[in-house]
Amino acid sequence: MKRMSTVMAVFVTLGLAGCGFPSAAEGAPASSSSTPATGEPGPRSTTDEIDSALNGSWAAFSPGSTLVLNVVGRRVELSGGGQRCEGTVAKEDGIPTIRLRCDDPRARRTVGKVWGLTEKTMTVDWEGYGADSFRHASGTVSGV
Repeated sequence: MKRMSTVMAVFVTLGLAGCGFPSAAEGAPASSSSTPATGEPGPRSTTDEIDSALNGSWAAFSPGSTLVLNVVGRRVELSGGGQRCEGTVAKEDGIPTIRLRCDDPRARRTVGKVWGLTEKTMTVDWEGYGADSFRHASGTVSGV
């Protein structure tokens, strides 16, 4: 029961805070490039629309910490577990891929592939780290 109240508090706070991303009407970029700054060719990226089920607030729970992943269009923010990261999501070789820049240069969740996306759950497999299973806010807190 305590875990559910924590989940509800996280999602209510996120909803009230507006997740911190500007909407397209407020000047958010419509798309972004995933080409690395080094000039080397990166993974093949497409401008295909990202599945709308990916949008919103997501939470992953592990002993002692909660990760919160916010997705608005192509913009992504990850916080929790002592880290704060921002970045983008784009389809690379047909798979939604999250690329993050983190405050902590030692952060290990910087590139992740989204698998098993439904309206309520998804898994992000982070390169060199492992996977996190996320639950969508609307799947956890109904009627809010």
